[in-house]
Amino acid sequence: MKHRMLRVNELLKRELSGIIAREMSFEGALVSINHVDVTPDLRNAHVFVRVLGSESGGSVMSKLASHRATFQADFG
Repeated sequence: MKHRMLRVNELLKRELSGIIAREMSFEGALVSINHVDVTPDLRNAHVFVRVLGSESGGSVMSKLASHRATFQADFG
């Protein structure tokens, strides 16, 4: 069971990274997904994001939060 959760976490991490790279742009910042932790019932996921660059982390996080429904729809 543990191997399955590791695969799900990694798959979600890769897919979210791809969506962010294709559909969003951040001026002066590099945004990367460091880790994803999916709950055992697969209903929730905690996504850990790293922001590097001149754009503030708060503005990047608010932009990501505003696209949250789109992310959920892509995986729902």
